[in-house]
Amino acid sequence: MKNRSKLRSELISKLVCIECYSPMEGGDSTLTCKNCNTQYPLIENELAIFTKHSMSELSSHAYYQLPNTYLSKLKKDVEAFIRSKLFLFRMTKILIKVISEVTHPIRQIRRLFGFIPWFPILFLLKRKSKDSKNVKKNHELEECLNGLVEANHPSPYAWYLKSLEAYYFRQYYPQAPSLEFGGGRGETTYRSYGGQCRITYGSEIFANFLVGKDRSLRPDIYKVYDSLFVSLATKLPIPSEYLSTVISIHILDHVIEVEDLFKEVSRVLRKGGLFIASTYSRNVYKGFPDFWLLSRFSFLSDKYINWRLRRKNVRSRAAYIREGSYANGQNILSLGEWKRLAGAVGLRVNKVIPFTHNWLFALLMDVEYQGFRCPGFLRKAILGEVKKFAFQELVETPKYEESGNVFFVFEKV
Repeated sequence: MKNRSKLRSELISKLVCIECYSPMEGGDSTLTCKNCNTQYPLIENELAIFTKHSMSELSSHAYYQLPNTYLSKLKKDVEAFIRSKLFLFRMTKILIKVISEVTHPIRQIRRLFGFIPWFPILFLLKRKSKDSKNVKKNHELEECLNGLVEANHPSPYAWYLKSLEAYYFRQYYPQAPSLEFGGGRGETTYRSYGGQCRITYGSEIFANFLVGKDRSLRPDIYKVYDSLFVSLATKLPIPSEYLSTVISIHILDHVIEVEDLFKEVSRVLRKGGLFIASTYSRNVYKGFPDFWLLSRFSFLSDKYINWRLRRKNVRSRAAYIREGSYANGQNILSLGEWKRLAGAVGLRVNKVIPFTHNWLFALLMDVEYQGFRCPGFLRKAILGEVKKFAFQELVETPKYEESGNVFFVFEKV
């Protein structure tokens, strides 16, 4: 087994410039393209940074000796922002948000009485779930569920989603060399594969996700990635046709430029390579209460559903980077749209597995998103009912139109 630091150095040396895809040479604190001389920061000889906005993000969370060129640019940007008219406006918005979060009466009531909706939910689940005697247990799926519970994950909708998602990902262990984008420090990947997975490269857009509470650089806390770097998923510092597997665990619904992402995945995959991904399915939102209410008013319903489900990515990448907000609810596409998107860049759909009934997934998620947390004394009972639904899905997979999520395997042809 190679020394870990030596292995990381070798993997970093194989990265390429995102501007011209030429090889790079490493220094003490930078990687420099041999062709166009573009420089990229290298933190502690371990974490390469390929997005400029991530430098300010990282330096605000940790104390690192960054190259002087980046520090001076960062200082000028901060000073210009403080002098701008937007500074006072944004600080006021933040102050109002903090005060409303602390004093908002509805939020306080939900915190105090958040357990109440879970009683009718438990009753509904018992009514709709199959008789436990007729439900065939699956030990691998039960292991995925128990892993979430043992990690003190308090969310029933996550039990439902993440256990089934982990079960399907475990049918496809990544072949090296491999890459995952949007995995942070690897916690979700670690739990999805039960700690039995190694991925060659990890790509994360948010640098602050890789910093611990003690402000130390901790990119490999879960021992999932051999090497990790900060980059956009649409501009990967990976040589063309180099990877055997690309992984994306529920990140496609956060991607703004999905066409560019698929082009980049196709570029870095070798022929026969796999892109394994999970995301929301087409009708995920149809289980939410607002759809049910609007469906009573047909003249509004069609327009609203069309806007919410078929809207194009409404936020530009520039706004995403500038404001630092986390885009979500993107790319809620039909199966035909996914196939066309993949086919346009030389990928074909090898496997499609819809999972989680959209009415149940939406119900559990919406209740929690409204601030009603499942109380500890009901978790065991709720978990028992969620298990029945999850086990039953392995026998009777929901149709794509009736599912909340979907698991894809794309192949490079």
